Amino acid sequence: INKDLKVHSTRHTAITLAITEGATIEKVREFAGHKNLATTNRYVHSIDKLKNNAGDIIDIL
Repeated sequence: INKDLKVHSTRHTAITLAITEGATIEKVREFAGHKNLATTNRYVHSIDKLKNNAGDIIDIL
């Protein structure tokens, strides 16, 4: 397993969980060490996309 990939995956999971559990975007930005809020917002958009895809799958069922 690529060590860098594993660290990034863990970081991504932590940020995603923080957002889904209701942490403010500013707190998540600080935690992640992002200088630009747009970087943190990418995680929010990824979560929104997953929710939309899940809804589409449920509609199909």
